[in-house]
Amino acid sequence: GTVANNDETYLESKHEVFLFADDKPIYFETRLQFTEGNTDDVNIFAGLVDGVAANLLVDDGAGMKTTASGFGFYKVDGGTKWVCWSSKSTTQTATTTNVTAGGSSYQTLAAVCNMVNSTTCEITFFVDGVQCRDSNNVPIVHSVTVTSATEMQVGFGIKNGADTTVEQLNIDYVVAVQLR
Repeated sequence: GTVANNDETYLESKHEVFLFADDKPIYFETRLQFTEGNTDDVNIFAGLVDGVAANLLVDDGAGMKTTASGFGFYKVDGGTKWVCWSSKSTTQTATTTNVTAGGSSYQTLAAVCNMVNSTTCEITFFVDGVQCRDSNNVPIVHSVTVTSATEMQVGFGIKNGADTTVEQLNIDYVVAVQLR
């Protein structure tokens, strides 16, 4: 990458092999670390999503692309907390956690997707083994209607939020499994 604002890099699994489906829970976990050149400038994504490509992370800290099937974590330019994200087409839910993103230590991010019935799943999010909570200390659980969702792949993204530093994302490991 370069030091240009909104310069981006993505890493994804080769195929989209995950799909929201009845009686087929999905588990995603990764251990990652990043240190920002400027206090709050980098944009980061880690999770499962369809169509990993340019502008998965929208320019200038605007969050995730506006249409997708997926779930995971992101952090935006100007923010310092992890955001839990889930999406089916244009219906998206994004909840800011009370957990600081980044720093010199690795963090383990995990999300569990369990189907409630044939059309709805619930996604629970964890950082370092603790269920994520919002700024009011309420546990974060997203309910997603998944009818006609598309296949997803593992994806990671990093996008510069300033013109002064090339940001770096270090991924120790990733686990993504779905009951078949």
